[in-house]
Amino acid sequence: MKSFDTAGPIKSEKHYNIPALSRWDSDQIYRLIDEECYFVLHAPRQTGKTTCLLALMERLDGEGNHTILYVNVEPAQAMRGGVETGMRTIVSSVARNAHRYLTINGLGHGSMKPFTNSAPMVPCRACSPAGPRKTISPSSCSSTRWTAW
Repeated sequence: MKSFDTAGPIKSEKHYNIPALSRWDSDQIYRLIDEECYFVLHAPRQTGKTTCLLALMERLDGEGNHTILYVNVEPAQAMRGGVETGMRTIVSSVARNAHRYLTINGLGHGSMKPFTNSAPMVPCRACSPAGPRKTISPSSCSSTRWTAW
């Protein structure tokens, strides 16, 4: 049964919604992407920015011409005084989302290697025992699936 959602990204199979990308000028977005231009998505809170970006990621990825990765770097904002901690938070978010989203296309598990020296790492849930996480090296786990801690 569908419901209305007012917090977090909309999942069209679970929530009432209008198609996320119907509110955008897709031609303009594609032109900016093709020209390798940056663009800013600026709007008030809870107006569908994340939902639109995730829908754009899914569409572009489905077309097969791009590899897209959505990463929210907002959690690093809490580390204003600690650049190193903030950067580790961002790298962890990139690694986690690469594992989550890029695995769909067979990229996630093999492409985690660049992240293994970037931040403390723990094995994926398939290898990690229940309980407190500890910092270990990639060589001590049989899995090639790693997530940043």
